[in-house]
Amino acid sequence: MTFHPVELAPFLDPARVVFLPRDITTRRDALVALAEITANGFSAKDRSGFLSALFDREDVATTAIGGGIALPHARLPHLPACLVTIGISQSGIAYDARDGQPVHLILLLAARIQERVEHLRLMATLAERLRRPGLIEQVLAASDGSAVVMTITAA
Repeated sequence: MTFHPVELAPFLDPARVVFLPRDITTRRDALVALAEITANGFSAKDRSGFLSALFDREDVATTAIGGGIALPHARLPHLPACLVTIGISQSGIAYDARDGQPVHLILLLAARIQERVEHLRLMATLAERLRRPGLIEQVLAASDGSAVVMTITAA
């Protein structure tokens, strides 16, 4: 099976890039902060369900993929499109990563439950892109959400 990356630009929005404050140091706090941004505009039921689905997924296994990156995700039935919210932590988040390293870059995905293939291709594309040498450092050095999105999409 051949991997066909997706074009990232339609999924990334500078308005959904969050520079996390230093007092957010745990996976749970980071997920809550990013879920609030992601779920803006969701119904109260979908907002609650989204956060529960994120925590349920993290209870199965960490979504930290190593190298300071985490890709938490949850699928919902009532989304018009997949959404990605990017969280950047200069100080690092305790995330129970397999490599034992703190997470500095969190890309939270809210995916449509009926679009499993799109969700998996988006996650695979993000993981592949972010593992490119020097990219994490470039993202962490970005000064605003537009620079973060441009750095990721141009890599």
